[in-house]
Amino acid sequence: MISDSELLKAAEARLRARGLTGARAFAVWVEEMRVSDAPDRLPDLLGLAYESFFPAVFKRSRGQFFTPPPIGALMLHWAGLVEGEEVVDPACGSGTLLVQAARAGCRVVGTDIDPLLVELSRLHLELAGLVGDVSVGDAFVGARSADVL
Repeated sequence: MISDSELLKAAEARLRARGLTGARAFAVWVEEMRVSDAPDRLPDLLGLAYESFFPAVFKRSRGQFFTPPPIGALMLHWAGLVEGEEVVDPACGSGTLLVQAARAGCRVVGTDIDPLLVELSRLHLELAGLVGDVSVGDAFVGARSADVL
């Protein structure tokens, strides 16, 4: 079976050959995966694909850095989550951590300042057959605007 990274590299090359990059390439890829013979792999590929299709410079200029799935899994393990607990991700990005926590039986709530990422997180949960509450917002606005004593 082809690895996730090989699948993404092939998809990116195919889309670039068609003149598609960035957000447009990502949208086309998601639609292609939905109707492919492997849609069950899509939930685990979404975050990786987003990172692949958007240049690092674009993400950094917006302050977007993504937690690799193995690191997210390790964080959840260290947290010692119990089924039914609530996990809140204040900058949920593509929703990888939310999906992992929901798979562990937790209730998940996510926020992100980027509406595209909120939609991606919602799609990520939906395609994995999971439920979560994800909304657009700046979870850190109070921290940035607080007076320093």
